[in-house]
Amino acid sequence: MRDPGRIAILGAGPCGLGAAFRLSEIGYRNFHLFEREPFAGGLAASVKDEQGFVWDYGCHVLYSRSDYFNRVMDGLPGEWIEQPRDAQVWMNRRFVPYPLQYNVHRLPPDQRRACVLGVAHAATRTEPAKEENFHDWIVGAFGDGIAERFMLPYNEKIWAHPLERMGVSWIAERVPRPDLKRVLANLLDEKDDDAWGPNARFRYPTEGGTGAIWRGIAAAVGSDRIDFGRTVSGIDAKARRLVFDDGASETFDTLISTLPVDRLVRLAGLDTLRPVADKLSSSVVHVVGIGIAGALPDLLRDRKWIYFADPDLPFYRVTVLSNFAPSNVPSGHWSLLAEIAHSGHRPVAGPDIVERVIDAYRTEGLVPQDAPIASRFHYVAAPGYPTPTLSRDAALAEIHPALEALGIYSRGRFGAWRYEIANQDHSFLQGAELVGRLLLGEAEPTFNS
Repeated sequence: MRDPGRIAILGAGPCGLGAAFRLSEIGYRNFHLFEREPFAGGLAASVKDEQGFVWDYGCHVLYSRSDYFNRVMDGLPGEWIEQPRDAQVWMNRRFVPYPLQYNVHRLPPDQRRACVLGVAHAATRTEPAKEENFHDWIVGAFGDGIAERFMLPYNEKIWAHPLERMGVSWIAERVPRPDLKRVLANLLDEKDDDAWGPNARFRYPTEGGTGAIWRGIAAAVGSDRIDFGRTVSGIDAKARRLVFDDGASETFDTLISTLPVDRLVRLAGLDTLRPVADKLSSSVVHVVGIGIAGALPDLLRDRKWIYFADPDLPFYRVTVLSNFAPSNVPSGHWSLLAEIAHSGHRPVAGPDIVERVIDAYRTEGLVPQDAPIASRFHYVAAPGYPTPTLSRDAALAEIHPALEALGIYSRGRFGAWRYEIANQDHSFLQGAELVGRLLLGEAEPTFNS
């Protein structure tokens, strides 16, 4: 086994905890994890408010193709609720099962025709489509019908960036091209088809929200290896020393950072990398939770989450969080969790965002006009999404080798800055696999995928 010396880990989100868990599993004890918040989980944390509602910091569900990750999850204390995904697209004041392209029979006749003809044209064109950016890729893959009615307006909302400035290298399974035969078969059979994707079934903790997962991992690592409430204010890369906001410092031989990589570059004073890091883009996500008294409306009875492309509605996705686990709400209540993307390109959030969300719910008929609001929750994830811009890959190809030459490894949702490997399992595996590389000479398949 290799000896990387004293390892410091920054951040107790899924990635940092993945690294710490693997170190503990291997039996390597010369490490310490530092987290600025008083709790574990990072962007996958959860809180319980005074009214008894559990709020996740966004819509997070657990699913993975990794046997290792699933074994770790199976070993956690507590129980799981395994359930089918019921994801819907809200269009024309009606639900259309997700993914839209395989359920166009639910659309009005004129929209149905435009969508099917668009997919058919895209699938049968003889000339190559121009797909140099995400906007053009959408039109080339889906055709004008679905692109104009859903894919373009929805992605403009979720990314809060011009789609023409986004690349295509990240897409892979995230946005698969439609299968024309499947589109046509479901149309002719008038068949609902929502089985696509790896999260068609997922699991969720019976108690404590998504954050219970990461509190469990932190407990397995041990409190003697984690310091909460420690904020790094500077990094001396040459002396290999962390400086904290209380003036204390810690030395390291190897640093695993899950901080946003542009912030890491600034903290380490790496001036030559700053112009490169400044090319990275992200959005801010406002997470708004609404707890409602009374019975869940039949309209939302089995729903898990809903996609909204309408530009007049602030949110791009709404989760019926009370349907994930009964313990997420006090008896006689239900809850919705909205996500709103905000950036300089799309400045939609503001001090009235919570009330705007409530008004939109009532206008769309998702929350009855007379339903009492029992709880309001507002969390700001800044940053929220690492945006895969056209300049991203070249910037990362320069930043990561330069950091590793200094014994600094940047991993995780914003440490790697790659949305395509930013799920909970991906982030955990980035940390765990990095430890395997440093100590055992193993590969990093997730980070290098």
